[in-house]
Amino acid sequence: MAMGPVPVDGARRGPLVGRKTLRMLGVLIALTLLVLWFFLVRYIFQQAGGQPAPAVLMLPLLFFSLAISAGVAALRDEPVVMVICGGLSLFPMGVFLLFMPGFPRWIGILDICLVALGVILVRQQRPVIGEGGVDAWDDDGPGIRGETVAPSAPPT
Repeated sequence: MAMGPVPVDGARRGPLVGRKTLRMLGVLIALTLLVLWFFLVRYIFQQAGGQPAPAVLMLPLLFFSLAISAGVAALRDEPVVMVICGGLSLFPMGVFLLFMPGFPRWIGILDICLVALGVILVRQQRPVIGEGGVDAWDDDGPGIRGETVAPSAPPT
């Protein structure tokens, strides 16, 4: 998997959008999800006459914490955590809200965006090969300084 600039007709071309921009977009999505969940809880309270079911109080706390975790993961450049938080928020609640009229639909849409953004950031990560003295991976095992080592034999 080639990372970084890709040669095109002799010129080197980098990614279309920088990694930091994508991470800040993830933070923005997470903050928007927090606001939307707040408005949804407020709307449910208004519709229930100020006395909603106990699940209405506990469920948004879970999704608030998932949105905060996704935002912190975006700041710390941990895209796998972003995918996990977006996926947990998407299934089943985000999918359910996708079919609701009005602003709750945006919660599901932003959950999908969070998962997609995390996957893009995972795909942009640099490979581990080259760290810790490993130069290349063969069918036989890791190659150290160009020599192939069998998996059963310790490296010399």
